[in-house]
Order: sequence, then C-alpha cells, then structure tokens
Amino acid sequence: IPSMLPGSAKDWKLIWSDEFNYENKDLDKDWESQNGPSGHILSSRWRDNAIVSNGTLKLINKKEQRGGQNWTSGNIWTKQQFMYGYYECRYKYAAAEG
Repeated sequence: IPSMLPGSAKDWKLIWSDEFNYENKDLDKDWESQNGPSGHILSSRWRDNAIVSNGTLKLINKKEQRGGQNWTSGNIWTKQQFMYGYYECRYKYAAAEG
C-alpha cells in the first residue's frame, strides 16, 4: 500500500514478487524447503506439505509421525537473498485451533 510507505510511492521500487500462479512442481525454482526435523518446534517440515494451486501457496500441517516428530508442516524461504527494505505478504490462517 503506497500510502503507508515512508516517503512517496516514487521512492520505492518493486524488485521481487511471487503470486504463486504456476504449477506446484515449479515452486522449487525460487523457493527452498527444510525437508527434515526441527529441534526448536514440535513439527518436522517437508516440501510435500507446501502445495501451490490456483494462485495460492498452502502450508499444510498434519498429525503424522515423521522425522522423529508427531506433526509435520510445510515451510519455504526464497532462494534469492535480500538486504534492507520493505517486505509485505498477504496470508490467511485456517479456521482451526492448535
């Protein structure tokens, strides 16, 4: 939202974005996944729990034993590295408890 940024809109330049408007298999071109257990959280993280469809990325949580943990989840981070700047994302939580 340009009106919320410091300065004026002309001071900012978009350098990267992803609208997830491609097939699930193409997620790996720009994104990494952990694919293993986590020592600091209660779930292991796996690429097959990160699913792209219809212009959205879904990070799925499952009650399943894998990687020595009782839950699995999806996660991603970009292959591209960034320095300082303004970062924005749009996301929605599932209507569930846990």
